[in-house]
Amino acid sequence: MVKLDIHTLAHHLKQERLYVNSEKQLIQRLNADVLKTAEKLYRTAWIAKQQRINLDRLIITSAEASPAECCQHAKILEDTQFVDGYKQLGFQETAYGEFLSRLRENPRLIASSLVAGEKLNQENTQSVIYTVFTSLYGNCIMQEDESYLLQVLRYLIEFELKESDNPRRLLRRGTCAFSILFKLFSEGLFSAKLFLTATLHEPIMQLLVEDEDHLETDPNKLIERFSPYQQEKLFGEKGSDRFRQKVQEMVESNEAKLVALVNKFIGYLKQNTYCFPHSLRWIVSQMYKTLSCVDRLEVGEVRAMCTDLLLACFICPAVVNPEQYGIISDAPINEVARFNLMQ
Repeated sequence: MVKLDIHTLAHHLKQERLYVNSEKQLIQRLNADVLKTAEKLYRTAWIAKQQRINLDRLIITSAEASPAECCQHAKILEDTQFVDGYKQLGFQETAYGEFLSRLRENPRLIASSLVAGEKLNQENTQSVIYTVFTSLYGNCIMQEDESYLLQVLRYLIEFELKESDNPRRLLRRGTCAFSILFKLFSEGLFSAKLFLTATLHEPIMQLLVEDEDHLETDPNKLIERFSPYQQEKLFGEKGSDRFRQKVQEMVESNEAKLVALVNKFIGYLKQNTYCFPHSLRWIVSQMYKTLSCVDRLEVGEVRAMCTDLLLACFICPAVVNPEQYGIISDAPINEVARFNLMQ
């Protein structure tokens, strides 16, 4: 009887050992699959961000980047082949990896280095910032990378904006390290995309439906949009009191339409504040807390900077170019609608 019990126990233990080994092997295979998928995700995200940077070069700095050059660069990015570090670095890969890991985990050092580098060589600062964001912090795909980058932005507020003689002008210029890194971060933040889509899709679609005329508010520019024949037909004889009165009436009508549009956008912004990204809210709060302590800055100016950060650096670019931010994808934007969005 005892031998039977021992035999049964041995059989169960063997079965459990086989089961445990099987589970271990399954977990190892799953971990390997996760690593492969994560590596593929990082590579895809890197190429996508480089393509976005290339597109921005074409749109914003078209004088410096020709369409042919940008197309060639896009083709190169599509054909990019990634090589494992050890194949190039050999035994030194471990040292490089440890160095990059220590650097990644020190946001204060990165922020101070970017500010110092910006003072020494303004031209190369942008490419260095791109490298920090896309490579060192992996486009902030992982939560840990996002947390580190938020700290980098906080230190940039302290080291760059706080020390500037005119921080608001520096921020609005959009070429400082903080502005560039904030733009990269906000464009890639998934919660930011959700907020912009929820907030702007409906009012932009309504504007596209109603885009009959340019909503011009400058009388001189308004007149230039019409041929001499159209001017006479719409406003009467040029130089007459009736002409000036008709022009002013059209300007006032366009202003009223713009006010209605702006109020519509503001209404949608208010409706969707509940889904405003927590990360961006934290950055704004850090900017306000840090700059409010500066004696030379009034509270009103600090609030204006926070407004600039949200509007000029985050919301307005998405309003002007909604297709680039994925807000609309099924409706073309003609020249009239684009002008009205900019207005």
